[in-house]
This record gives sequence, structure tokens and C-alpha cells, in this order.
Amino acid sequence: MPSPHGLPDDKLPEHTPDDSRRGFFARPPADAPRAAWSRWCRRVFGASSLAVLAMYCAGASAGFLYVHYRQQLDGVTWLDLAWPARWPRVRVAEGNRQIAAAQVFARAARWREALVCARYGVAHSPAHRDGRLLLAQLLAASGRPEAAQAALLEGFAFHHADPAFIGPLFDFLLQRQEDALVTALAWTVLSTPQTPAETRRRAALAGATARYFRGDYDHAENLLRLGPRLADSREGRLLLAQIEAARGWHELALVELRALAAEFPRDPEVHAELVQRLRASGRRDEARRVSLASHLAQPDAAAPRIELLRAYREAGDEASATREAAALLHDFAADRAALLALGDFAASAGDVALADRLAELARASQPAREPLALLAVEARIVARDYRGALSTLRALGAEKFPPSEGGAAARDSLQAVASFGVGDFEAARLALANVLARPRLRAENLLVLANRLVALDASEPARAVLARAVAADPLNQAALARLVALELDTNRTDALPAHLQQLAQSRRPSSDLLRVAQHKLGSDLYLFSAAREPALTAVRRALEQSQAAARSSG
Repeated sequence: MPSPHGLPDDKLPEHTPDDSRRGFFARPPADAPRAAWSRWCRRVFGASSLAVLAMYCAGASAGFLYVHYRQQLDGVTWLDLAWPARWPRVRVAEGNRQIAAAQVFARAARWREALVCARYGVAHSPAHRDGRLLLAQLLAASGRPEAAQAALLEGFAFHHADPAFIGPLFDFLLQRQEDALVTALAWTVLSTPQTPAETRRRAALAGATARYFRGDYDHAENLLRLGPRLADSREGRLLLAQIEAARGWHELALVELRALAAEFPRDPEVHAELVQRLRASGRRDEARRVSLASHLAQPDAAAPRIELLRAYREAGDEASATREAAALLHDFAADRAALLALGDFAASAGDVALADRLAELARASQPAREPLALLAVEARIVARDYRGALSTLRALGAEKFPPSEGGAAARDSLQAVASFGVGDFEAARLALANVLARPRLRAENLLVLANRLVALDASEPARAVLARAVAADPLNQAALARLVALELDTNRTDALPAHLQQLAQSRRPSSDLLRVAQHKLGSDLYLFSAAREPALTAVRRALEQSQAAARSSG
């Protein structure tokens, strides 16, 4: 039978399984569109990925060129910008660059720019030790000690084992009288394993010093023993001598100080401590011999010779004192620091002749001229030559050189004292108002001014000066104690409780002063004062702590 195609059966094409995939009219498979779409997607994704990768690498390269050549960030590599996990390294590098700029500004005395760069730099590079120390120094200099302390304490986590950071941290905290905090940090360092020996030594010394300031002498000695070779070191032995003197064991303190002076003959701190203890115990001849020995050990130093001059004056040996003063003027005529130290001695001793010779010697030297001229005025005030002091001040004011900021404040202070001395109260109050109106005042200078006013029976102006000193430096315990004593003498019931409460919380306040204050606060004079009870509580607590420290030290 013929086939339906009209061809004989033997002429039909041979059928194979692959016939459906051959020829133009072959039927495509059912999954062909899906496979083609998959191939197209893979090609598009691959091309897009390559384009994105190329753009990312180009962006990273552009960023690297910018930060390396434009911003000049050292230590930043291309990988730091390309790999997100390494981006913090770029932030640290930017912080390091800002800290370097702050150091340059600080060397140029551009403090505002230095502070801005240091704050930005430490925020980006918090583990930078020198940058953090610079930031704390700038904050403290700008009148923000709390911020400086916070910056240093934040750095403790990074540098608790670094003696170059621990030393400035403890020095700052001790200056701020943060004795409890110093003790806690010292114990943290000492209890940390594998802490370097120098770090442990500094921490133990700082903790012992803090305990000594608070009268906790047993605790201070225990901390000294924890520092590696600290108890046998120069610093440890000096602190032990001070502890023995504070306990009342003056002979033991002198034995230790004599041994230290023999071992360190050129150490000014040891020499000053020994001479001070000898004078306090009435051994003036030995103090003179120690000063002479120190002078022979370091003939090129002015400090021992000035101490020797003081010893001659105290012994009444005017011939030796005159000869030594002339030798000092000859040997240190070009040494500004030595001349200022000698002028300070002349002013404190009321030696008008020596002060005038120093002022005349420094007349041609602009840096030393003004302070030595003011010391000559101060020498006249100590000698109670108030009219001569006013005449010297007028002559100094007639000179063509304008006074510095500190010099102007000193002139006003001396003007106030001399005017009170001659009875010109209107001029004295005007000069005193000029002093108190100045924004930057040192509490030490105000304390000296207040003591001179008290000597002239100007109690109320002296109290105003002391109040300004305490406001300028609340941690100045000498000014605070003098203010409390003056308020007790003058029966000032308004501010005494607050000042007394502040004094009771300070380092080793005078027990005699606290007892007098306790007696007066308990009288009817303060019966209706709202601050009476808190002040009395603080005084009782301070007296109890003092008695407990005395019992434990005995």
C-alpha cells in the first residue's frame, strides 16, 4: 500500500530519535526559552559584577590617592580603604595627623588651634598617648581641670602599664588632691599581673604619697614596700623621712635625711628638706654647715649659696653675709634665674640694699628688669618703709616700658599694701579693687597679700582677698585655712560654715583650728544658721579621722 506521503515505503526517509532537533522546521524542546534566559542572566550578572568591582576599585583608588597625597595621611594603604574591616585604621591615621598638627600649634603658642586639633585627634585616635597628655595639658591651662582629668582617666584603659603615662596621670591627680582616686588606681596597677616594674614602682609611690597626705601613714608604708626596690630608693626614703617627721619622730627623720644628703649631695630637694627640718628643730649651725657642704659639692649652683647666705643672716654673721651676697652678684650676674632667686631672698628678708643692687644690675635686661624692680618694692614693704615703696612704684610707673599682665597685678597689690601702710585708705581700696577685678589670679600671691593686710589690721580687705583666692583655687588649703581663721576671729557667721565644711574635707586640716571652730559653731552665735549642723558633722568626722590616724601611727 502506498504511504500517505505518496512515496513508496522503500523511499521514505529513515527516522531517527534526533529528527526533532534537525532542520529549520524542527520543533524546539520545551525548556529552550528557560535555558536561554538563564544564559543571558548569567552573562548580565557577570558583566555587572565586573563593572561594580571595577567601579569599587576605582573609588578605592581615588580615595587612596586623595588621603595619601592630598590629606597626607601616613601609614594608610590601598587595602585600608578597599576593605571595610580596615576602615578604622584610616580614622586613626586622621587622628594622628590632627595630633601632630596640635603639637606644632602648641610649640608656636597657638593654644586655641592646638586645643581644637588635639580634641579632634584624640577622638579619632584614643590610644595616642602623647596626644592625650597634650589634650589634658591644654584643657588644664584653659581653666578646665575637670575635663583634663576626664581625658586622662579615659586614657588609663589604654596606658595603665605605660610609666610615661602613669607618671603624669598620678601627678595631676595628686595636684588635684584626688587622693582616694590615686589610691584606687594604684591598687589597680599593682594588682594587675605582668605589669612592668617601673609602672608598679610609680604607682606604689603615688599611692603612698596620697596616703601620706591624708595622714594614713601605715597604709603609706605598706604601699612603699609593694613597689620594686622603692623603699630603698631616693624617692621612697625621702617620703619615709617625711612620714617619720609627721609622726613626731624628728630625730629618725633627720638621720634619714642626713644619709640621703651624703648620698645625693647635688640633690636640691633633699638639701632643701634637710635644711628646713634642721631650722625647725633649732639646729641653725648645722643648717649652715649643710648649706656650705652643698655649695662645695656644686659650686656652680646658686640655690645652696643662697641658703648659705640665709644661714649667715640668721646667725647674725653680717660680715659673711655681705661677702657672700657680693660674691653671688659677681658670679651670677648673667643668670636670670639665679638673680630672681636672690631677689626673692632679699625681698623676704627685707634687705633693701641687696634688692636695689639687683634691680640696678638688671636694668639693662628687659626680662629680669620688671620682676627685680618689684622685688625691690616688696623688700621695702617687708622693712615697713611704705613711703619708700610708693616712691619706687611711682618711679617704676614713669618708665617707658609698659608692665606685663602679671607685673600690673603685682604693682596693684604692692600699691594697696603700701597705701594702707601710710594711711591712704582710698588709694588702697582702689588698688585692691583693681587686683580683685583681674580674671587670672594666683591663690599663692593673694595669700601673701592677705597676710600683709592682716599685719596692717586691714581684716575686712584681707578677708575679701582670701575669699577671692579660695574662689580662684578651691584646693589651696593654706588660703582656705587662713580664711577660716580670719572668719573665726571676726565672727563672720555668713560664710564660715561653708568654708569650714570645705576645710574639714581637705588634707590633714589643723586639729587645733577645727576644735576652735567646733566650739564657736556650737555657741549661740550660730544658733539660727541653717548650715551649722552639716558643718559641725564634717568637723566631728575630720577630728575622729585625725585621732584614728594618730592612734594607728603611734
